[in-house]
Amino acid sequence: MAAEIDSHDAGTWGGDEPGGVFGDGYVPVHAQNKANLVEIAQRLEQAADGVNRAADQLEEQERANSERIGG
Repeated sequence: MAAEIDSHDAGTWGGDEPGGVFGDGYVPVHAQNKANLVEIAQRLEQAADGVNRAADQLEEQERANSERIGG
């Protein structure tokens, strides 16, 4: 879907003045929003990795504690 959207330039909204004005304003905002979404996705992946590492550490700690008390 991103490739389809990216394949359109400011002229996509028509050759008249209103279409050109809209396209000229849309394209840079779209590019910034897309970059923001990519960054958000990367940060979410990093957060997920951190949560998984924390869960693994807590599971290991629980196992070790259980063994220490004879469980």
